[in-house]
Amino acid sequence: MCASASARRSSPLKWQILALFTAGEALSVGFISSFYHFRSVCSAMLATAVAATSVSLYTAKQRNPKYDLSQWGAGLSS
Repeated sequence: MCASASARRSSPLKWQILALFTAGEALSVGFISSFYHFRSVCSAMLATAVAATSVSLYTAKQRNPKYDLSQWGAGLSS
């Protein structure tokens, strides 16, 4: 979508590209995860969920602008 300005502005095409990308990511993560033990994959999912929830709660509850993480925006989810 970065290469095509028309694709960026076309709503149906934008959602179709997002769906294709999401399906590709799901298949690749599922394929790679199948090579690991079930407990390892579950541990990684739990650790990721705890970290993401902790950062989200910290950002929502924090009132000190010195440690404000909300300005990072989408960078936190990458």
